Parts: sequence; C-alpha cells; structure tokens
Amino acid sequence: MRRRRQAAPKALIPHPCKHSRLPKLEELAISDNQIGDAGARALAAALVAGAAPRLRRLLLDHNKLGGGAAALGRALGAAARL
Repeated sequence: MRRRRQAAPKALIPHPCKHSRLPKLEELAISDNQIGDAGARALAAALVAGAAPRLRRLLLDHNKLGGGAAALGRALGAAARL
C-alpha cells in the first residue's frame, strides 16, 4: 500500500514577507510540493518584489499551480534573467 503525502496545514507554511530576501539564491527546486494557486501567487509576488535577484532556474513541475500560474508567468516574464 502506497502512502499519500498530505499537504501541510496553512499555519505551518511561512507567509512570504516583503522583507525576506535570498540575494544569493540561483536555483529554486520546489517540484512535487503540492503548491497551489495561492502559493504560485505568493511566489510571483516575492519574485516581483526582488526576493531572489540572482535566481536563474526555477523548477516547479508536478505542482497544482492552477490560475496562479498566470501570475507566476507574468513575474517570470518581467525577470528576463530566468
């Protein structure tokens, strides 16, 4: 019998803060994490705010981005370095 991973309760997921920055981050691999619409929008907002100015590679496969994928696409389009 295969065990299914459960999504973490929202209270356990840190809320992106406008003051959070990862200035040296070049690759973010967050595949297979059940990231949904709200997570995709939060990630997009963080990227637009400059949270990871050196980010070059973002791996998001096997998530559930939903409508947040459009916001993320716009954020990535604005960051020509990706």
